[in-house]
Order: sequence, then structure tokens, then C-alpha cells
Amino acid sequence: MLLAIDVGNTNIVVGGYRGAERVVTGRFEANRSATPESLWEDIVPLLSSSGIPHTEITEVAIASVVPPLEAALQQCCEQFLALSPFFVRSEIECGIRLHYSPPASLGVDRLCNVVGCIEKYGAPAIVIDFGTATKLEAIAENGDYLGGVILPGIGISVQALLARASRLFEIEWRIPEHVIGQSSVEAMQSGFVFGFAGQAEALIQRFREEIGCRAQVVATGGLAPQIVPACPSIEILAPWLTLDGLRSLYYRQKT
Repeated sequence: MLLAIDVGNTNIVVGGYRGAERVVTGRFEANRSATPESLWEDIVPLLSSSGIPHTEITEVAIASVVPPLEAALQQCCEQFLALSPFFVRSEIECGIRLHYSPPASLGVDRLCNVVGCIEKYGAPAIVIDFGTATKLEAIAENGDYLGGVILPGIGISVQALLARASRLFEIEWRIPEHVIGQSSVEAMQSGFVFGFAGQAEALIQRFREEIGCRAQVVATGGLAPQIVPACPSIEILAPWLTLDGLRSLYYRQKT
């Protein structure tokens, strides 16, 4: 079984694959001071909850945008699995023509999303990842990667607002019945949900104009479930898209 690990700035997302079948999924907080032991303590329950003994793992692939965690992950795999993990990098051969300069500067998580989208849903497409940063990727009809957009993510945007506005406070994420909020809670819910949804909708329409066709839209990322219901242009919610792309990139290197 392949253990795929997507290391983001906010969360570490884990998937287990038997061939093309995803049999384990889960996420936990990305603690930059994590030790090999603490990482293992977070991974084991994800395997156990799916009835997977860790002895079944024979391969490990990692996509990381957090270099400080890579040494601890390497040691974790070597110490508890007796395996040396393979770190997938953006400069590897991915089978896609990248219109990005330099290609190696494309975040590996973004590359995984593009590869996963093309493999599962085809092209043309727009991938939007609601993570620590919100990222949109444009894929042409011929499968070329055209580039994308990076902007502050929903979580850090909300945190920045709450940190600078002393009269505002944490609220429950849900889609309000009305855009015009009649209380502070409703006003914030409307701003957070419809505001970020509207931002995504505007970018999607601009992407479609530049791609030159009505590209399908695939959403992923930890905050996607909260925003997708308010985004009519998003057609597919794929929570584990980055892991699927990581799996594909890993096996491409083995052939």
C-alpha cells in the first residue's frame, strides 16, 4: 500500500492507496515543531480507523510546501515504517506542458491538483483550492497548464479581520438565508460565505474568458465544503484531489 502525505501550511493530509483505490483518508494539524514520534502518533489513528495495519504500507510519497517538517517526516518513515519516503518535487517530469516560469517555482501542491484533475476529470478545467491560500489553476483544452492565481486564504483572511477588529468575534460557518445581515453574526456569516464565494465566482468567469471555453470547475481544500454550496460555477467537489495527483506523480517516477 502507498501512503501519500500532502504537507500544507495548515494541515497534513494523508491518504492510503491500494493501486488506484483510495482506502484511507484523514488530516491533522501541521505543527512545524513536530517530532517523528508526534507525527507517527497522528498518522497511526488514521490507519487504525480504516482497519489498516501499518505493516501493510510498502511505499511512501510526500508532497510538501513546508521544508521545516521534511526532516521529521523522513525520520518518522524510517523509524516506524523502515521505509525511505519519496519527496515529489515540482521540477519532476509530469507529462504536462507547463506555461509557468520557472516551472520549478510552481508549488508541488498546485502541480498535484493539476495532475489529479486532468487524470480524473479531464480538460479543459479550472481547479480552485480553498486552503491556507486560495489558489486557482487553469488547464487548457489540450491539457496544457496555463498558470493560475494565488490570493490570501479564507482562514487567514478571517483571522486577520478578527485580530484587528476588537468588536468582532468567531462565528459558526454556515450559509445565511439572506445576504443582508440583520445582526453582527448574520453580517459576518454573509460576508465570509458570500464574499469569498463571490471572489471565486469572479475569478472563475475571468479564467473561462482567457481559456476561451466553458471549462469545468473542480474545488478542493479544507475549506471547500463551506464555500462550494454558495458557488454555482463549481461543479465538482474533490476533497482528496491533491492526494490523487500526488499518487499519480509518484507512480509516474517509477515507470
